Amino acid sequence: MVKSDHRDRYQTVTEVLTALQKISISSPLIPPKIYHLFLKIAPLGLIVIMGIIVFSNRPISECDGKLATYKNKEHNIEIEYPKCWDADETPISVIGIGKIVTFIQPQQKARLIISSSEYSGTLENYGKDQEKMIKSNLESSNIIERSSTIIANQTGQKIIVTGKNEQQKIKNMYVMTLRKNQAYLITYTAPIDDYDKLIKPVEDMIKSLQID
Repeated sequence: MVKSDHRDRYQTVTEVLTALQKISISSPLIPPKIYHLFLKIAPLGLIVIMGIIVFSNRPISECDGKLATYKNKEHNIEIEYPKCWDADETPISVIGIGKIVTFIQPQQKARLIISSSEYSGTLENYGKDQEKMIKSNLESSNIIERSSTIIANQTGQKIIVTGKNEQQKIKNMYVMTLRKNQAYLITYTAPIDDYDKLIKPVEDMIKSLQID
């Protein structure tokens, strides 16, 4: 029941209970003494499996809580990030996307990218434009959430998407806002199995963002 590869383990308590029910249905084929012994130890096994599920999906504590501050005077932004992450300012050659910085978490290969571009439309239209870009550029894209949010004391939008990067399943979060004639886009991307483990430090980063 507990397998070495976390992808083959039960992912939810519901799956565990379903499996135990199937075993119980076939119980008349088991000798009475063994069956009663099984009924005694099954709850213990369930507790162990629940512990494994919780442990494997726990948030990761980044850099022992140590933070660094990134400032970019050209784009008037400031943000706190986990000190052990790399901050990469290498430009990317995508028309209409002005990447400011990419923060990289080495072990999980997750990234948080901040970009900015000129935009004179509304936030609603900018969100629709981003959805079109996502569907055009992300393989097997599936938008699973759209919601409003607050970024740097400004009204913003959030889009969460699953998709593929080559053969790897990924999960992305896009958070966006407008300031004067500039659009700011924050993209968090991670392997789908690591997305939830790193969401807490990512959310803390986004909350710390300041745009002057």
